[in-house]
Amino acid sequence: MKKLSVYVLTFVSAVLLASGCSQSEAAKSTVFEYKNSYIGDNSAVFNIAKQLKHGEELKTMALQTKKKPYGITLNYKEIQADNLEKEQKETALSNATYLFTLVKNADTVTFKFPDQDVTISRAKLEDWYNVTLQDYKKEEELQKLINKHLKSDTKMDSVFS
Repeated sequence: MKKLSVYVLTFVSAVLLASGCSQSEAAKSTVFEYKNSYIGDNSAVFNIAKQLKHGEELKTMALQTKKKPYGITLNYKEIQADNLEKEQKETALSNATYLFTLVKNADTVTFKFPDQDVTISRAKLEDWYNVTLQDYKKEEELQKLINKHLKSDTKMDSVFS
């Protein structure tokens, strides 16, 4: 009887462990699941931001929802990088691109890094890319756009001037 209990307990534990693993795999989402979110949906906006570049360094988030322009403020811990200024600019451009693509009514995104604040508007970023970000339906296409434009430091710097 004792052996049977051990086998049953082992089997049940194995089943629970396996089902837990499959649930966590199923729980993983792509950021595009949040397409057409709104500034007022703080959990969607937070879930987007946590999945983006340096999401693990994201400390807090604030949403400006009372009046236009609607905005997102993301506060980051220190980012470790050889070229910190370039890394912060790439993070701001990449993350703002995703946020403007996925959050319909976002007008501005402010990135608060420990040593500087950067604000990017939807209008300026769409003008820089020469596209309407809301038109992007697939993450792969959006990532290609970002990668193409981040190749040139000079072009990238024009967003911040």
